[in-house]
Amino acid sequence: EYYMQMAQQEVERLVYIVRRMLDFYRTASSIMESLDVNQAVNDALAIANKRLEQAKIQVTARLSNELPTVRGSRNQLTQVFLNIIINAVEAMEEEGGQFWIGTAYHAERDQIVTAFRDSGPGIPPEVREHLFEPFHTTKSTGTGLGLAISFGIVERHGGQIEVESPAGGGATFIVRLPRHKEES
Repeated sequence: EYYMQMAQQEVERLVYIVRRMLDFYRTASSIMESLDVNQAVNDALAIANKRLEQAKIQVTARLSNELPTVRGSRNQLTQVFLNIIINAVEAMEEEGGQFWIGTAYHAERDQIVTAFRDSGPGIPPEVREHLFEPFHTTKSTGTGLGLAISFGIVERHGGQIEVESPAGGGATFIVRLPRHKEES
């Protein structure tokens, strides 16, 4: 009885902390502006550069220079991309690997697409189902909040985030954001 009460209080305390954290991410750096997705990709790569080098990961970036702008927060999108990059680094940390990043404009969908692909071990289907849920982590030190927060940010930008991981290994994260349409 006593332990159940204690556990309940701990859970409520955690939920409160997470709510505060998510609110912080929501309001901090939430200035929405017209921006080039490539800038956020380059910011994230610059921040992750040391980790990528230490993990002996070769990065290939193919960023389209014909991208329309998106409406969003550069800080928040950088945060999303950084999360994806760091997860890839952690997946490949043991033996290094290849990491590809590409941006493109998908005219039919009127979306700017950013894809991140790693040569890591891949993500098993049972993990993939819960990937964007808070507190779901396969790492001993992770909180399981990175991708949940990323999912929320991308959704607030009117976009989608998807993951593909074929049986042969590797994982691809795809972030789709709507083109910024000028209000007339």
